[in-house]
Amino acid sequence: MTINTIFSNEIINIFLNNNNILHIEFLDVMDDITFKTFTIKIDEIFNKCKKNNNKFYLVLNFTKANNWNTTNLLYYINSTISYLESNTNNIENYLYGSLFIIEKNNIYTSLFSHILQNLYTPIKPVKYISPTDTINFSFIQSV
Repeated sequence: MTINTIFSNEIINIFLNNNNILHIEFLDVMDDITFKTFTIKIDEIFNKCKKNNNKFYLVLNFTKANNWNTTNLLYYINSTISYLESNTNNIENYLYGSLFIIEKNNIYTSLFSHILQNLYTPIKPVKYISPTDTINFSFIQSV
């Protein structure tokens, strides 16, 4: 399997494998520079999908994000929702669905996913799994 690193730093890793699965691993507390870079990289992926008429699956892994705090979490949840809402057309056209990998005993990643579920209505299928579960997109009806 070929893996293409899109962006990597001490806060986030973004990579795409040859099965059109985009992996995003959150490693540490988000900052404005990394969030901006993150959105730029995702925009680039959407643009490539549009140009090549491709779609992708998304895996968001929060299991390594152990240093989050409430202030940071609340700030970036709003930024994330704004970004998602501004990309409704891209999400509709180029995303099959998303898997969130979370540790249920990590209060911040659980809180993030809970708040996101309550404040944002996804337009594509979403499933939450634990780190021991197999990454499987069978919950998506048609691809």
